[in-house]
Amino acid sequence: MSSMATTPEPPDPTENSERLFLSGPRSRVHELRSVFEIMGEFIRGFRTLHFVGPCVTVFGSARFTENHPYYVLSEKIGAGLAKLGFTVMTGGGPGVMEAASRGAKSAGGYTVGCNIVLPEEQKLNPYVAVNGVLVVDGGKITGATPGKALRGGGYRAP
Repeated sequence: MSSMATTPEPPDPTENSERLFLSGPRSRVHELRSVFEIMGEFIRGFRTLHFVGPCVTVFGSARFTENHPYYVLSEKIGAGLAKLGFTVMTGGGPGVMEAASRGAKSAGGYTVGCNIVLPEEQKLNPYVAVNGVLVVDGGKITGATPGKALRGGGYRAP
């Protein structure tokens, strides 16, 4: 019997930083450095979202597949929003979010995905043009469709 050597997977840097964060108090210098790192992430996120123009954020289930009526509806909504000149912002994941991004992209529109890192289930969908870290509240447009909510946001007049 031959045994194949397997290469261990590299450690997840997120896991180490989370363990460090949860391990308890640290020096003030380390806490100050953390504040500046987080502040930098927010600034990068706000700068990214500053240039997306008027947008509508689409929230919804990540569980719907391509043949589900809400997926089909969300794709049509995304395409309609793009044709009206809106950027479509989603959580960047599958299901309703993927459908809205897909519809916007197929209509020649622009999409932004504000995704989070989850260990197993959430992956960035392939229709997102920009992956941000923030969802800006203060919507200009609000609407509702079955199983999801639409809220405008991300636009700041110059």
